[in-house]
Amino acid sequence: MGGCLRKSHRLRDVIRFVTTSMGVILGMGLPHLAAATASFTADIHLPLSGPAEAAALAANDFLSTQMDNKIDFHTLHSPHITLYLTEWSCAQNTSEHECKDPVVDALSSTLYGLASQLCNVSVGRPFVSGSYAMLNVTLTSCLQRYSDAVVNGTHQLALPNQTVPDWVYSLPEPTRSQKIHDVQVYGSPNVFDQFAPHVTIGWASNVTMVAAAVTAMGPSPPSTFVAATVALGVTGDHGTVLRGKDLAVFNLTTGGDPCRVLHLNAADCEADTTTSGGCVWCDIVDVPAFCTTRTNAHDLPRFPPHQCNWGMPRDMVLRPTQTARGE
Repeated sequence: MGGCLRKSHRLRDVIRFVTTSMGVILGMGLPHLAAATASFTADIHLPLSGPAEAAALAANDFLSTQMDNKIDFHTLHSPHITLYLTEWSCAQNTSEHECKDPVVDALSSTLYGLASQLCNVSVGRPFVSGSYAMLNVTLTSCLQRYSDAVVNGTHQLALPNQTVPDWVYSLPEPTRSQKIHDVQVYGSPNVFDQFAPHVTIGWASNVTMVAAAVTAMGPSPPSTFVAATVALGVTGDHGTVLRGKDLAVFNLTTGGDPCRVLHLNAADCEADTTTSGGCVWCDIVDVPAFCTTRTNAHDLPRFPPHQCNWGMPRDMVLRPTQTARGE
């Protein structure tokens, strides 16, 4: 698997980066990516797990008995909550790994700063949006922070000047103008104050049938899960993520970094010069500061911008700061 990575990250001690084998990745290719193109589409998302995943599968099964459901969680698609879906920029005639690696690096750095703040996510009632059947997801400050951080940490890699979806123009003001702006700047109409988390459980061309199927399903009790995993997924039709074809998976558990587990403030962190070679306090744009080993700090990718308090001027790593939206 090491051959799949552009460089080795000791960050994997804290955020376990899992990819499929090189043969599988090269065999399937990146979504919408050919040698002469300059972009690919991928979805940064929270895969559902536990009771919430079971509830989504049951809802998907029921809808499939009521309508011509084009979403299939058992064999084709993964139930998920999108944090950021966009088209990613890629230089022409570069390899597939050269295209995705900058996104993986930026996402790894961003999630490293969020790993101690796992979100409890509540998935609730079904609702209809045109041809789509969805499950509502409660928008908490934790979930908003995750989406904001991911967008701020990776949007520089999105394809510029993306096309505004047609449905945006039918929205009332000021929502329409805000979404147009967000597409132009961030490559997505559903970021920051326009972020509306949900789980898509069904799609059919007959909107009347979709509405009837959701009505027949009735209300469902809320189900929850701990969002301990973030994935970069290959996309399919109707807002789906293809099952088993994630480009990268990050485990947000923190057990691999002793400095992070031991120290929750800068003073204690910087006073520790012995644990795993010493600890250092780091701050990544748009995520709370955290303690980490000096080894892990040296491996933080260049983007998003960050600063670590090395203590000695010659060791200072100071990257350009930026104004992050969504704080």
